[in-house]
Amino acid sequence: MLLKIGIPESLIKLAYRFVDVEKYSLTLDERTLEYSFAISKLCKLTPGNLLDIGCSARVNLIPSTFCELGWKVWGIDLRDYNFRHNNFTFIKDSILSYPFPTESFDAITAVSTIEHIGVKGRYGIKERVTWADKSTFNMVRRLLKPSGKFILTVPYGDVYKETPLNKVYDMENLLWLCRNWNIKELRTTETLALVELVK
Repeated sequence: MLLKIGIPESLIKLAYRFVDVEKYSLTLDERTLEYSFAISKLCKLTPGNLLDIGCSARVNLIPSTFCELGWKVWGIDLRDYNFRHNNFTFIKDSILSYPFPTESFDAITAVSTIEHIGVKGRYGIKERVTWADKSTFNMVRRLLKPSGKFILTVPYGDVYKETPLNKVYDMENLLWLCRNWNIKELRTTETLALVELVK
């Protein structure tokens, strides 16, 4: 198990002089596929307003990529996020409680996020919130402009289950979440579902 520890910046700089730190800290995993999927779908759109739910992931490329492409990007997360750009606004809050105006966004992304919403113990959530994932889908639908796109990725498996960390969706439960949407693409691997939805 890996633990987050505070390491002085001087020690990190010293390590970079003698060790290929990135070789040990960055791996090509599912997250690479997830961000590639989201970016490829959004790059086909005319720049507009984008909301990235759960933006504080360490390797998240969505805010920086789309700010540079001329989008106005908002990121929302319960954790801090230190990215700064003139086209970026960060909100430290829950997607289920922040009062965004209706039909504010041309696109919304949630990369490896939906499965954590409402899970007790994750990211400071004090109590389990039943159907928080469905409530999030409803909120996203309210926030998207007509014909807006929702790009998401979630853990996937043969059987739906809830763990202390997240939910894992099977096809039946994933289709239930998406039932009020137009599914443009739904692709699965053994452990991951990649979904493009249109309002």
